[in-house]
Amino acid sequence: MKLKEHMQGDTDAENEAYERYTQNVGLLEEAFCPMEEDADVDPEAEATSSSEEERMDLLVSAAKARLKSDNEAANSFRERVATILDQKLKDLRGSQSASEGDEPSGPSLDDRLTPTPMKFSTAQKMGRATELNELLGKLTGARSEDDLKPCRDLAEQLFGKEDGSSVGNSNRVDTETEPGDQESAAAVARRYSVPTLCSRMEVGEDFASEMNDEFCSLTQVAQL
Repeated sequence: MKLKEHMQGDTDAENEAYERYTQNVGLLEEAFCPMEEDADVDPEAEATSSSEEERMDLLVSAAKARLKSDNEAANSFRERVATILDQKLKDLRGSQSASEGDEPSGPSLDDRLTPTPMKFSTAQKMGRATELNELLGKLTGARSEDDLKPCRDLAEQLFGKEDGSSVGNSNRVDTETEPGDQESAAAVARRYSVPTLCSRMEVGEDFASEMNDEFCSLTQVAQL
């Protein structure tokens, strides 16, 4: 009887152990089944991801090629524009140099017809101031036509004759021209007239005294 109970107890223990074993096996299967499913799905996912990467690589390479072609087109356009500008600048410089070469050298007729101003040194200015004072004094004291003759001679010495010639003929116009240019020079000369250096005018004693005072003040300034 005791032996039978002992055998029955061993059988129950074995059954419990077997049940626990089967439970552990079930747990292990549940634990490893998702990994197997993932392992079954991975090749397709990898294929899909690889195809997407290849497509992205193709898009990137196409974009790079397009950018490169655009840069090459832009560079060629810049080169064409630079070449055209250089050619136009060369043509412009050539036309300017040709026009400058056609211009006659030397002073123009306008420059020759324009009288050059007389330049005096300090001593000459002092002498002219003294002579002007003398002239004003004679004009102030003149009472007749005979008294004005020395004033006229002194004025001619200071300012030149009434026709516009100056002392020493320093402002004489150069009229020597080439034979082919005589007609054109004469035509231009008729349009220009050399300004006269002095003119005759009637002055009173008050005006003469004012001029005398002004020239005296100028003489004093020059002496300072």
